[in-house]
Amino acid sequence: MINNILSGLHNQNNLLNTTVNVPEQVNSVQNELINSLLNLKEGMIFEAVVKNVNNNQILLSLADGQAVSARLESSDAFNVGDNVSFQVKSNENGQISIKSVPKSDYNNPAFLKALDAANMEATPKNLEMVKSMMEESLPINKQSLQNMHKLILNNPNADIKSLAQMVKYNIPVTDNNVTQFQNYRNYENQILKDINNLTQSLPELLGSDDADTVALNDMLLKMAFEGEGAVGGKETLEGQIPEGDKLAGAEIAKAGNAGMELEGIKQQIKEMSLPELKELIKNKDYQKLLSNALEKQWTLKPEEIATEKKLDSFYNRLNEHLDQLINNIENMGKKGEQISQTVNMAKGNLEFMNQINQLYTYVQIPLQLSNQKAHSDLYVFTNKKNLKEKEGDLTALLHLEMEKLGHVDVFLKLRDNNLETKFTLEDEKTIDLFANNIEKLNKRLNDKGYNCKIEFDTSAKDVNFVDDFLASGKSAGVPMQRYSFDVRM
Repeated sequence: MINNILSGLHNQNNLLNTTVNVPEQVNSVQNELINSLLNLKEGMIFEAVVKNVNNNQILLSLADGQAVSARLESSDAFNVGDNVSFQVKSNENGQISIKSVPKSDYNNPAFLKALDAANMEATPKNLEMVKSMMEESLPINKQSLQNMHKLILNNPNADIKSLAQMVKYNIPVTDNNVTQFQNYRNYENQILKDINNLTQSLPELLGSDDADTVALNDMLLKMAFEGEGAVGGKETLEGQIPEGDKLAGAEIAKAGNAGMELEGIKQQIKEMSLPELKELIKNKDYQKLLSNALEKQWTLKPEEIATEKKLDSFYNRLNEHLDQLINNIENMGKKGEQISQTVNMAKGNLEFMNQINQLYTYVQIPLQLSNQKAHSDLYVFTNKKNLKEKEGDLTALLHLEMEKLGHVDVFLKLRDNNLETKFTLEDEKTIDLFANNIEKLNKRLNDKGYNCKIEFDTSAKDVNFVDDFLASGKSAGVPMQRYSFDVRM
């Protein structure tokens, strides 16, 4: 039926309502036309050629040569000979209401042929589905189209392009994965952003009247002193408490002014009365101290990531902490509900990374360096077999987003001991800054046995997770390792 009335989809930009009245008595030739029209369902698209325009009456010629007269709200936008595509708005009681649809790429006969073969209607959404699948080099046979159509129906809030790309890269389509995939594609994937929000908002929740602040404080203190990321003996109140302020309880106030460590405060808490404890945990300086301690638990120093086990223990700890927060924070008032959303987003990010890691060995690493922030991504393209056997080239791209330097891309290509390095920067001024200091890097690499060749250019840009990472790994046919660093430097 589709092939009888659709030959392509050239469209007008104007959205004009059209009503086609179907007569009750017709001859045999008209009957075939009317049956075709009556079978048009809401949302379907068909093409017609404008044969004549007279005031608000327009004569349309369909693809099979049949002609039909229609009434328009306005006919000024149409000229004789125009190819116009119409979408059916309604088809009830012998009256068909249609509208012209905007120009698009949907005049591709391959789209229509694929939908016809799959017994699917040529609706805008279905046409967009075929277009997206073809752009991602996915098969458009009957089974593939039906599977994709099912995914679209089950994920109404996902854009079709994302679903097609997830199928292409073998990423399981779940609610969380769809959300995270779109975040990664739109440069909204930094887990450090969620960590920063949590380390600030969780201690502040201790000042809320809605929350069980004593239980919350106990949970956060346990997190601050758990595992290898524990604070140890470095977090003190000295220098953080303005003169004249004091913590709850005389002992804690004296200890704080003397530089008492957080661990010492934790021990003093055991001796406090409930009123004293509540006064302590509402103190802004105590909350700041606890915030710093949590930040150290949820970030890593460069020297801490030398071994894979360290990364494993870090992510296991972070995942356990997020689970604890999910189970306890949601019922702590309105602010607790807001924080819970951040916790769930961070948890979803970890789960998505785990899914990606099944295929691409991908991980983000939030790093802590010298109290300054920068986001960076390290992409390593490698054939694992060749890497293990030390054969072939090893190529990598380090992408950084610096507060003052802007985007910095460092492309590395290593073969034996020969290292080619290309810095891509935003402007000539930044190139001069790097060039004036590059000999220090060159010397350090030479001392390690590398023969270096270093170049500069000015075409730095954002590296897209989908277009530059997943697509490159797919086209290269090799696994790709990606380490994403959220750096404080």
